[in-house]
Amino acid sequence: MPDQIVEQFKLMATTKENEAKYVGIKQVLFKGCRVTEGKLYEVRRDLTNRDLFEFGEIFITDDDGKPNYSVFMLCKIQFYK
Repeated sequence: MPDQIVEQFKLMATTKENEAKYVGIKQVLFKGCRVTEGKLYEVRRDLTNRDLFEFGEIFITDDDGKPNYSVFMLCKIQFYK
């Protein structure tokens, strides 16, 4: 991911997904994942099932405008807060 984007928004890397506000895509590992390498995506939270996900199940809106819950398993990523 271009470092100037991270510096422009004053983002700090984090390993805790419950703190994450954005996710950077470092590498797409599977072609079916509709995201762009090097792009920042806003982390969103689905709060409908609090029994399983205390802070909400995280997802992003992908390049097709659809919710993508699998990007965190199908890509090399970096969380930012």
